Amino acid sequence: MERVTCPLDVLRLNVKGKYNYVSPLLLSDIACSSPELDSIKNTVDSYIQEKKKSGVLTQASVYLKTHRNGYWFEINGNAMYNPGSLMKVAIMLAYLRDSEEQPALLDKILLLTTKINDIGIKQIRTSAPLEIGKSYSVRNLITEMIVNSDNDATDLLNRNINRNTFASVMSDLGSRTPDLDDPNFEMSVLEYNRYLRVLYNGSYISRSNSDWALGLLTKSNYKGALVKLLPDDLMVAHKFGERPYQDGFNFHEGGIVYLKNNPYTVVVMTKGKDYQALPDFVADISKLCYDGMKNL
Repeated sequence: MERVTCPLDVLRLNVKGKYNYVSPLLLSDIACSSPELDSIKNTVDSYIQEKKKSGVLTQASVYLKTHRNGYWFEINGNAMYNPGSLMKVAIMLAYLRDSEEQPALLDKILLLTTKINDIGIKQIRTSAPLEIGKSYSVRNLITEMIVNSDNDATDLLNRNINRNTFASVMSDLGSRTPDLDDPNFEMSVLEYNRYLRVLYNGSYISRSNSDWALGLLTKSNYKGALVKLLPDDLMVAHKFGERPYQDGFNFHEGGIVYLKNNPYTVVVMTKGKDYQALPDFVADISKLCYDGMKNL
């Protein structure tokens, strides 16, 4: 198959003023999407259009990137969504980045003094809920935030986060920096996929921290979307996000699917009026991508 000549897009870490001779590579992409994935892309796009016509969707976007050979595609890649709990991965990155210069940070103890009302998806927890008046290590709070998507853990971490580091994470990975308290912050699949890929590449935080973070993501107890229709024995590091908006709901999930010999990153973002239909739609898109990737 003849390929149109495309430039290489690279994302490097800004270390100006810190190092003199290095310019660390975070990510690289061929600027053009890959015709090798056109069959998967066309199948996914047709399904999106079908669901939009039926009223299930207002808007949807998909990004897929193979890690064996760098092939990728996007559908509606620049459309913007409120990421909701997807941002918990960025919060984790900020803490892990600081821990590399402050080794005791993950063992720091924080006291939970307030709880917030959880709305939206009710998950089957894999640990007891956090309790007011109890203290928890940062490491345990990150675990609760990622595995159980616990909003009390997230709120406590947010109130103690180094906001300069958080801003650096967003900037380094090519996103604008939100106010952590801003409910209207938006981003695209073309932005969000980087947060997963730098963990897989071990290119932003240390390899050991990247491995720990991805290990937590494989333990996510939410099984209602990206992994719902995939084989039970397939390892997937994944995180979902949800957020209502004026005309309906945002629901998204992104992950790294450890398909044998060809792992890939996939991110699906959606908007729609029927909240219960959106996770099922993400599940269907994930299955279409998996079936296509198996045959690649």
